[in-house]
Amino acid sequence: MLDSPFWIDVFAYVHFGLACLLYVVAVFLCISGCDDFLFDLCHHARAAYRRLFVRPRYPRLTPADLASGVERRTAILIPVWQEEAVIGPMLRDLTATLDYGHYAVFVGTYPNDAGTRNAVAEVARDDSRIRLVDVGRNGPSSKGDCLNAILLAIRLEEAATGTPFEIFVLHDAEDVVHPLELRLFSRLVPRKDMVQLPVIPLEVSPFAFTAAHYMDEFAEHHSKDLTVREWLTGGVPSAGVGCAFSRRAIETLERANGGAAFDVRSLTEDYAAAMTLQAHGLRLVFVRFSVQRIRRVNTLGGLCWRTVPELVGTREYFPSTLGAAVRQKARWLNGIAFQGWRRFGWRGRLGQRYALLRDRKAVATALFTMTANVVALSITALYLGKAARLIPDGYPALVPQGGWLFAVLVLNAFFLLHRVVHRAWYVYRLYGLAHALVSPVRLLWSNYVNFLACGLAFWQVSRDLITGRHTRWAKTAHRFPSPAILGRYRKRMGDIVMERGLATQAQIAQALAEQERTPQPLGQILVRNGILTEQDMLAVVADQHRIFHHQQDMKSPPARLAEMLDIPVRGMLVPRHSLGHPLDESSQGAE
Repeated sequence: MLDSPFWIDVFAYVHFGLACLLYVVAVFLCISGCDDFLFDLCHHARAAYRRLFVRPRYPRLTPADLASGVERRTAILIPVWQEEAVIGPMLRDLTATLDYGHYAVFVGTYPNDAGTRNAVAEVARDDSRIRLVDVGRNGPSSKGDCLNAILLAIRLEEAATGTPFEIFVLHDAEDVVHPLELRLFSRLVPRKDMVQLPVIPLEVSPFAFTAAHYMDEFAEHHSKDLTVREWLTGGVPSAGVGCAFSRRAIETLERANGGAAFDVRSLTEDYAAAMTLQAHGLRLVFVRFSVQRIRRVNTLGGLCWRTVPELVGTREYFPSTLGAAVRQKARWLNGIAFQGWRRFGWRGRLGQRYALLRDRKAVATALFTMTANVVALSITALYLGKAARLIPDGYPALVPQGGWLFAVLVLNAFFLLHRVVHRAWYVYRLYGLAHALVSPVRLLWSNYVNFLACGLAFWQVSRDLITGRHTRWAKTAHRFPSPAILGRYRKRMGDIVMERGLATQAQIAQALAEQERTPQPLGQILVRNGILTEQDMLAVVADQHRIFHHQQDMKSPPARLAEMLDIPVRGMLVPRHSLGHPLDESSQGAE
């Protein structure tokens, strides 16, 4: 049957079509692979230069440097729509853990989102640092519109108090904010007009492919791509969270956009804001800053206590379902590639135009990569069919030996191996060996998700062009980590002791090992072993529990404190909220 003239013609058309697709896809992937390979070389060259010439000349910033810095008055902007499930826990965690005093949180809500408004109002009743902002119209409008309403509320508060904010920080309702974030921003702003910190997806199962592929992409993008982009162009795009703007940056955006800092029509108002600031010559930087934490890790010798680096960045869960991931990535592609192209064109210096090309190449890469997968499967099926004599012989080879196409495919195979190894390396550094080993498989799933997102973005753009409307704020459902997960990213007693230089890693590790054998508090063990004095211990506990410590002579400690520490302590612990709200002071007084 398969030898009939009809099937011979069918296979001839299929063979010809596969040959044409193979040539087109192979050439595109080769050009894209060369681009990615050269980009990686730039990253390694930059890293080597910094290691050899920059780091020896300039001492690294330390947590002690941040602790001794000025606290600039900071506003945290959180636009929300239908986030009643996460906004309450997020705000409580943020205010309980931030190692900073001079800030206020402004949460933008809509009148027709009663659940979210009630959740924010409940937290605001117990914490004067939380401000409930009414956008003034039913939602959802757009994230940029919500941010502009929050900025208007900030202006009104500044006019009422006579004290301006100096730093404006963007966050979302599902973010886990690092305790040192605001101190790092205060150190860099206003010398820098926009500071972007890494966005770090929270760890999930290695086989939860949809949520885990975000881990792979962000591990590589926020370890390599943004650092090289800053080096080549002098700026970076904003990720919309973990991002701080100086007052000059906000005022520049307001002048450039006719009074509204953020573009209300853009699906990626953060990206548009960064592009606008860079076009006006402001200084935009990406900062990777790590602190040392002592944690129990798996080694070849078993579980042991080691110091490990912890990035100061924003952690959050990303979508775990295919539909939610596709909608989110379609919004990114639409806002960055299509809306960005229409608004910003190809302006800028050569390096900036190259960065824009890489931003917009993502659309073509998603299409051609999936096409390459289909072509590879089709060619494999074709050869298997020939081997099983299900397909007639006589067709020429799709890839002639020794031809230029064969050389291009070999080069593409090298680029693919290079990409897989690089991604696995970045994933290993951030998430460990198990995730690194699974990352090559997740790369295939990532290609599939990106292809579907690209198709949805094309449909949205076509619909908007035909109807004249613009895509609305299509948010995804979020979840906030449990207390057990949050505890992994919180500063513990051993970390504070090491930061203060009161004990070495070996001494802390020994005390922790002793704690596992005897159910005693770590502080009690350190005092008993003569590593800490009673007063050192009191100061550490005050730091850990975010309590001001005031030293005074006391014949007997407070009963509750003595019971909590189980050691005789002479001093006083005063809750921070009893000393007045930090924003009641002026910036000059706080300094």
